[in-house]
Amino acid sequence: MMTPRRVDEKLPRGISMTEATLRRAVLRLIRKKWPNAWVLGGRHSVAGVADLNVCYQGKWIALELKRPGRHPTPLQRATLEKIRAAGGAACVIRSVKELPDVLLP
Repeated sequence: MMTPRRVDEKLPRGISMTEATLRRAVLRLIRKKWPNAWVLGGRHSVAGVADLNVCYQGKWIALELKRPGRHPTPLQRATLEKIRAAGGAACVIRSVKELPDVLLP
């Protein structure tokens, strides 16, 4: 049985972060830095909907999580564009360091 890896633990060279590991790391950071943020996103969401949808200080931020080297599908890109057109923020992130500035106070 594999031992779960801490999300802040550095991965060995040549091993990339999985989307699930990235999700845990992003959620941990959001809960730590922005405890009043409302986060919606589950494992079984509708196709095209962002992995995490965050409401913070009156702003809606859609976060599409991708492993390094991966890209959103055409449906995911279209959804992110619709969110932006409606006044929300939407972005693709591949690491915790890429969390958008819109979340910062």
